[in-house]
Amino acid sequence: MAARSAALLAGWATAPAARRERRRLAAELRTAIGHNICAMCRELRTVGFWQPEELAARLTRLTVIARHAALTVRTASRVIGEPAPARATTSSKSPAAVVVGIRTLVDLRRRAQARERARVARDLHDLLSFDLAAIVVQGELCLRLLHAGSGRLPAELERLPELAGRVLSELRTFTDGPLDLHLNEELDVSAVVLDAAGIRATVIGPGTALDRETDRVLSAVLREAVVNVLRHSAAGWCRVTVTATDDRVTLRVLNDGAPPLPTDVPVTGSATGSGLANLRTRTRGRLTAGHLPPDRFQLTAELPRRHRRMR
Repeated sequence: MAARSAALLAGWATAPAARRERRRLAAELRTAIGHNICAMCRELRTVGFWQPEELAARLTRLTVIARHAALTVRTASRVIGEPAPARATTSSKSPAAVVVGIRTLVDLRRRAQARERARVARDLHDLLSFDLAAIVVQGELCLRLLHAGSGRLPAELERLPELAGRVLSELRTFTDGPLDLHLNEELDVSAVVLDAAGIRATVIGPGTALDRETDRVLSAVLREAVVNVLRHSAAGWCRVTVTATDDRVTLRVLNDGAPPLPTDVPVTGSATGSGLANLRTRTRGRLTAGHLPPDRFQLTAELPRRHRRMR
């Protein structure tokens, strides 16, 4: 009981500070990234199509800034996820029992802080990496359409403010705690983003309702998988399937145009960076990803099925 009480106290002691830090971080990101990119997307509407050079310059600047923001987010998520340095908390002259008790509480509190930092880092990465990649891809599509003189350009330009608004909306949910993602919505957006990148997308949903936690976890996995397709492959096609049976739910993302991994790296190894490492944590190890000959990459996440209770 004493250990449990100490653990609860440690978690309670860190919760207000964690919430304050989360709110502060979200506010800074809204100002530095969200509002800046939203303003740039809105300004595109003020540029007439008879000003192609000005429009091209603004689209190029938007994609450059969004790429830089994505890099900043990846760096920030790594820094946030690193544990805080240990600090001395007791004097050597303190009674032994007091020293042991305080050190135990401090250790529990430090572990709680480390868990919260890791969770915030994962949420930050999952939240913004996909949205910023989507803005970059959509901006590049608009540039191609502009140079080609395509009639699709006005409609595709209108998507940019929508994507930027999504960044701001999701930063507001980031302030309140765990991400509120929805798989069906993420499947739809993924298909649009892949299509904008010139990748032929086939997206098949589960066809049935999933429990909230499974829905949220698979949404995060899907986001990172699509970002990896955009960032690390020269894919011409990508197939996303979600299948649900009585006892499990499986998400599989398969694409071509993937360079082979070094021969000494196993197919299910973790040589693909911190993004997939985060997803392995989210799925509690139920995720595999690797190269398939000749040029394919497959990511698979498999979660136990939690049937929704009837109310």
